[in-house]
Order: sequence, then C-alpha cells, then structure tokens
Amino acid sequence: MLAVLGVLLVAVSLPAAARGFAASARQPDVVTVDGPSGDRAFLGAAPELGLRSLRSSPAAATAVRSAPVPSPVRLTIPAIELDTDLTGLTLHADGRLQTPPRFEQPGWYQDGPAPGAPGAALIVGHVDSYTGPAVFYRLERLRAGDVITVRRTDGSTIRFAVRLLESYRKDAFPTARVFGGVQTPELRLVTCSGPFDKQRKSYTRNLVVFATQLPTPTLPSAS
Repeated sequence: MLAVLGVLLVAVSLPAAARGFAASARQPDVVTVDGPSGDRAFLGAAPELGLRSLRSSPAAATAVRSAPVPSPVRLTIPAIELDTDLTGLTLHADGRLQTPPRFEQPGWYQDGPAPGAPGAALIVGHVDSYTGPAVFYRLERLRAGDVITVRRTDGSTIRFAVRLLESYRKDAFPTARVFGGVQTPELRLVTCSGPFDKQRKSYTRNLVVFATQLPTPTLPSAS
C-alpha cells in the first residue's frame, strides 16, 4: 500500500516556513485546506516523490481494468496561471514513484489511469526549488469549482473541476481515501506541504487536490 508520498529536500540554513494547515504541536491526519498560507521560505530540493508499493494501490488496479485513452501532454490551470507540459513517470524497482526531473514540469503516473480513464489519475509536481517557486507552488490557492484542463496526444482536451483540497501527514497518507472507490474519471494533483523538518530534510505533509471530470461541451447543431 501507499506508505509515503513526499519530497525530500537538502538541508539549508533558511528558516522552515509553515504552510498554514494546522496550529497545534501534533497536526491532525487530515486538514481541509481553506486558504493560501502566504509567503514562505524557499527550501530548495533534490526531491524524491516516493509513492511506495503503488503497484498494489487502487490507482494501479483501476488502470488494468480500464480501456486505453490518449496520454496527457499538457496541464493548464487558469486560476493559478499554470500552463505547462507534462512528463511521464513510472516506478523505481522498490516501488517508489520517479521524481519529476524538472522543477517547472509536473509528471503523471503513466502506469495508473490516464486522465479521462475511469479511476484517479495522478499528477505530481515540486512545490519549490533552490531559488524560488516550482510548478505547484500555488496549488494550495485552488478553490472548489476551479477548472483544470488536460491536453492529450491526440489533440483532444478534457476538463476537471476542483472538488476539494486536503493535507495529510506523510506518515499517515490515506491511500484508500485518495485513490480508492473511484469508478469515474477523476484527477489528483499532489505536492508537498506543511512545515519543513530539518532533521529529516523533508516537508511533513502532502497537499492533495481532488478534481472530477466535467462533461464534454455539446456544440449546437447547425439549423
């Protein structure tokens, strides 16, 4: 099962900056995100988005059952001024998800459902870099109803609407809640969040955006 979905970062001398998800010493397992956290320090990264044992997760199982759909090549989110190409990601031998090789480019898990196929498609990206914001830095600013557009290899586009944002402790990542029980096309965007743990050289939480596919617009027939 999925044990950790996180980004490991190199140690730096900058102060750790909380991202506004909790105010207690021990953060709860699940926090519904209701507002952006504001400015934060850039902690830099040699990230390793470690999806462990994803082969046995509901996301992978759904991919086997669903019919092939075109692969995604571009992600556009107007609400946070994001428009970027996508790269494909697969798993290391130990089951960890590969790291997106570029800070400015997210990656999709190509062994799971593709966006538009039944199940929860997964796209992951960096939150920051050594020098400033990375591609998913503004992800927490999304709100319910914001539209996410994915363009595919055949030139078609599909749209998703944000349903909710939640933040989870990495040591209590709820695989079934994030990926399980999804029979229709949905999308999950994931990045790091929470305070930065200097000892572990990692953010302590993950931010997950849940989105549901919108109907394809129907063009009026010519009269």
